[in-house]
Amino acid sequence: MWPWAWHWWLLLARWRGLGRWRGGEVGVADGLMLLGLMLLVIAAVGVLRLPDALSRQHAATKAATLALGVLLIGVAIKGGGLAWALRALGIFVALLVTLPAASHLLARAALRERDRGPG
Repeated sequence: MWPWAWHWWLLLARWRGLGRWRGGEVGVADGLMLLGLMLLVIAAVGVLRLPDALSRQHAATKAATLALGVLLIGVAIKGGGLAWALRALGIFVALLVTLPAASHLLARAALRERDRGPG
């Protein structure tokens, strides 16, 4: 599909009943979900490319928390109701509780392994 013809696809999707059409909500929600996906890819690249365990866990937890937050905001908008917003909020609160705890445990394990030395 040509880049200049994206609006025809949206009109066709609306005509066939595929998706919501409420002003700019479709574009904003899709944009937020795409931004969240790109941030998750950046976090994955950071995990693969950074040199030590502490740097890798930092990239994974900080970027993943932001990425999943943005992604869940997009999901809440796309869902279009209070139930979807509450689900997304519940998931985000669970992530805010578990990701720092997991990061802390990984950092402690990496420091103990580093202090113990090779062999």
